[in-house]
Amino acid sequence: MMQEGTKARRHVGTKGKRVARLLASCLRAFVPSCLFFMGCAGNPAPERAATGGRMLVVGMDGLDPTLLRRMMDEGRLPNFARVAAKGTFNSLGTSMPPQSPVAWSNFISGSDPGKHQIYDFVHRKPDVPDPQVIDLYLSTSDIRPVRRWYSSFVPDRVPLPGTAWQLPLEGDQLVSLRRGPSFWDDLIRAGIDTTIYRVPANYPPPPVQRPLWKRLVTPFGGAPLRCLCGMGTPDVNGGYGEFTVLREDMLDDEEFVPGGRFVRLDVRQHHASASLEGPPSPFIRPEFTKADRKRGITRAVVDVVRDPTDDVATIQIDQTRVLLRAGEWSGWVPLELRPDLKGEGFVASVGGPTRVPAMARLYLRSVHPNLELYVSPLNIDPQNPAQPISTPSDFAAEISELAGRYYTQGIPEDTKALRSDAMTEDDFLEMVRLLATERTKQYRQALAQFDRGFLFFYFGHTDQLSHIFWRDIDPGHPGRKPEQEGKYVDVIEKVYEEMDERVGEALAALHDDDLLLICSDHGFSSFRRGVNVNRWLAGEGFLAELSAEQTAENSAQHLLLPYVDWSRTRAYAVGINSIYLNLRGREKKGIVDPKDAPALLREISEKLVALRDADAGDAQVVVRTYITAQEYPGADPAIAPDLLVGYSQNYRGSWATVEGRTRRA
Repeated sequence: MMQEGTKARRHVGTKGKRVARLLASCLRAFVPSCLFFMGCAGNPAPERAATGGRMLVVGMDGLDPTLLRRMMDEGRLPNFARVAAKGTFNSLGTSMPPQSPVAWSNFISGSDPGKHQIYDFVHRKPDVPDPQVIDLYLSTSDIRPVRRWYSSFVPDRVPLPGTAWQLPLEGDQLVSLRRGPSFWDDLIRAGIDTTIYRVPANYPPPPVQRPLWKRLVTPFGGAPLRCLCGMGTPDVNGGYGEFTVLREDMLDDEEFVPGGRFVRLDVRQHHASASLEGPPSPFIRPEFTKADRKRGITRAVVDVVRDPTDDVATIQIDQTRVLLRAGEWSGWVPLELRPDLKGEGFVASVGGPTRVPAMARLYLRSVHPNLELYVSPLNIDPQNPAQPISTPSDFAAEISELAGRYYTQGIPEDTKALRSDAMTEDDFLEMVRLLATERTKQYRQALAQFDRGFLFFYFGHTDQLSHIFWRDIDPGHPGRKPEQEGKYVDVIEKVYEEMDERVGEALAALHDDDLLLICSDHGFSSFRRGVNVNRWLAGEGFLAELSAEQTAENSAQHLLLPYVDWSRTRAYAVGINSIYLNLRGREKKGIVDPKDAPALLREISEKLVALRDADAGDAQVVVRTYITAQEYPGADPAIAPDLLVGYSQNYRGSWATVEGRTRRA
């Protein structure tokens, strides 16, 4: 919900002793949801082994209880209404801050950020080596070097003399930054089979030890946890996903935008080629890429041949060739990314894993007069994963064998491409339709295989469609487009009706002794106005800025927050709701004495709550602030922001604030 959050209340319902153990084991997962349905399915149970009741949890991201209740009252959501009539329907408070990675971490751990230490989509490192002052990283996971007992006296790589290649002896490992227990730990200890599809904030795949008694009884099978990772799973480049658009009508060779890049196509005799960029190869010696960072980048070549007159083109990537009409999407195209350096073929032939498997979806936007091809972020291929995305590691491939290749990127709905004019609203809706078709196929397969234990299944496009199209149901939204008036007004309600169909399928699959829970991480509200918190901090004297020349010099060194004069800055913001003090002894160039921190936080809080929006009728921008150490006494001061901002309805931290930027930088 795009407004301040409150602590959730506990609501519990149960039916019979047969579901008591399941419910008790999972109870703490219910606490932080904004929306809460619980009920039993009511179908007669068939004759089967006495395994006790099953439990199905369906997570629907960003489902708003107010809109849901209205549509139920109008008779448009009959299956939601059935669950509410037979069980419980409550609106709960969400997390503070009201963000998906925070709320779903609450769900997983049954606790709050003071325990699991997830406070935003991004966190900052305050003590990175020179010349960087701070660094940003995804809050839920990180890549860290593997340190073994011999690491201090054995080199981590062996250069191959006379070549650009090296043999890495030590790799990096993915680590989850979410602390504390997970609700499935209790299920596994109780011997309950558990299957989880895409619960957010759960990447990398959790390593789960099977109970000793189960390992002794079934040493070669019967894994107690099957888990496919969701939000937080990166693309092959390690980020939230970057699209590529190949365009003929560009002046520059390359243009970068938030979440992607545009590449100029040089079309000659209706043929053009371009490269898709993957991650740097660990097999390239760093001294060969120091001057030119792109030398070690892995790539895949895209060849496009268009028909001279018809709006159709052939696209080839590696061994896959697809024929598309303008306005048509492809299926998943598998590909290999490889470094374009001499000797790559030889290194690969002797077993060096120099190539990165991936896959992409293509959308041919235009053929004539200008060729334009959208390429999705390069997803991890579940049939040949470059890194594990499931527990056990072959669970992702098992799903693919049953239902086909699918989006593995944690937030697959490419809203960044829409905001960058890489696709239209209609293009985006078709992309989401393809995604929803994939997910529904997997959902039905999961229900068909669900014969015992616990199943969680997540739908995220409910949230992403609301981010884009809530403006069309908000008459006061400044982003409404007059030329589109009424065109997309029913998009959100249609996806709620779609989710009602999924609830109906769940009801048809469950029986009298089963338990169904439908929950969301937060509701939804209109986001009309973005608050550039760093610009506000500068205006109030809490943040000092460098000159334009000094900022340009820092930008040339690729420093984050290049405009900040750290010697005179007392507070700065990164993330959606987070403000940090430039604290001495913690921040690299901290100047705030820890004994002065409480008074400084109170001053910032009072001024934020007093902030008014003169362009919106003098509306209050911030309802209240939360001093993190008081709200969450267990907060790790090296990770947690010092202040959390609870915005009024219609307001939120701006996109520039997330990255620590001002309008000038």
